[in-house]
Amino acid sequence: MIDISDNDVSVIGAGPGGYVAAIRAAQLGQKVALIEKETVGGECLNWGCIPSKSLIAAANLLGKLDDAAEIGINIDGVNIDIQKLHAWKSSVVEKLTSGIRSLCKNYDIDLIYGKAKITSNQEVEIMENRGGKKTITSSSIIVASGSHPLLVEGLSTNSPSIITSKEALELNEIPKRLVVVGGGAIGLELGTMYRKLGSTVTIIEISGSLLPGIEPDLVRVVSRSLQKLGVEILLNSKVSGTERSGAGLLLSIDTGNKVLRMTADKVLVAVGRGANTNGLGLDSIGVEMDGRGFIKVDEHLRTNVDNVFAIGGAIGPPYLAHKAQSQAIIAAECSTGMNKKFDFNNIPSAIFTTPEIGSVGLTEKAAIDKGYDISVGKFQFGANGRALTAREKEGLVKVIIDKKTSLILGVHIAGADASNLISEACLALRLRAKVEDIESTIHPHPTLAEAFVEAVSATMGRSIHSIVKRQQ
Repeated sequence: MIDISDNDVSVIGAGPGGYVAAIRAAQLGQKVALIEKETVGGECLNWGCIPSKSLIAAANLLGKLDDAAEIGINIDGVNIDIQKLHAWKSSVVEKLTSGIRSLCKNYDIDLIYGKAKITSNQEVEIMENRGGKKTITSSSIIVASGSHPLLVEGLSTNSPSIITSKEALELNEIPKRLVVVGGGAIGLELGTMYRKLGSTVTIIEISGSLLPGIEPDLVRVVSRSLQKLGVEILLNSKVSGTERSGAGLLLSIDTGNKVLRMTADKVLVAVGRGANTNGLGLDSIGVEMDGRGFIKVDEHLRTNVDNVFAIGGAIGPPYLAHKAQSQAIIAAECSTGMNKKFDFNNIPSAIFTTPEIGSVGLTEKAAIDKGYDISVGKFQFGANGRALTAREKEGLVKVIIDKKTSLILGVHIAGADASNLISEACLALRLRAKVEDIESTIHPHPTLAEAFVEAVSATMGRSIHSIVKRQQ
């Protein structure tokens, strides 16, 4: 049976981009249909950001308990109830996803569960999960279909020992030996988490550095922390073969000058993500995509086809929920005729390693490559009172400015709560703040945020709590 309904906006995908686009369009008075093939909240809320950060928070708490004796707190008999941990994690996920469903109901959004296929620039055909077929029409379509984990040749997830980030968050027991293939954000976050929960962890990265694209000063901080935790890191290395070995796998690892043999209970493949654009019918209506399947859009998030927009993971990296949400609002507004633009620069990143990383704007190398005459300021958390009292002395804040204008070009933080601290820097770049703007803003004491002010001042040789040359 075919049911035809008319809408103003049809949104494909109810992840952090899709549901936000639907809500914003509804706020603007539009009649909205939101199509989701699995569960509202998408990858982020169900199998990514939220469940991973729940488990990471638990692992961090356990890590703090391990060395609490240093400050006179002795704790014995700590153990992990993995089933209870998963139940708590699931309760957090359910609370957030049920909140999204309530919001959709509040805004009279038609939430349809099924697989979508675009048949024209104003028509979407849906094979509903409950059976049946539905065709909906709308003035605009927003594609927010997200992304999926990429696999590595020779490492098939058909084997129970080889998993992606999705399965890594559902393990019923902590693996004794975990090998992580990929030294990016997901690999390091989950590798660190499982190390704190008791796994022996090895990270294999094909390039010469962990966290490619992140400011090297920050990577060094995280690398030292991983080594301190006892995580083995193999750079310029790749898995060249696998064999069954009892309940796990025997891996051959090519390090460039020799081949290592290593047994793993679980192998986590975390080498990147690909767009969920196959099967959406985009090619049949002429939507332009690149060679990797990502949808091409302009600054308004419009595709080359009238009335069709795309956001989030479907248009390519970075695969960040906050990027998708920001784009969702702009796409929804532009679909109603507003003239909004998305700033593809200054998208912040937050990586939940130990310590955390927060980054926004240009790296030192990128600023130089763009022709800026720069000045760099750094401030160590080890000189910050709040960091010391919280036993979080590892890390630094690094600030890059344009010498000519004193504009802040980039801010990079490795340290406790960096994921929150970076927000002030995001605002600074958005408002085109200068060194003097930050210096003249009073920050409370004792706080970690003071490290940002000190690093900004350090770009001009004015940091109070760093040793700098006396100005003549």
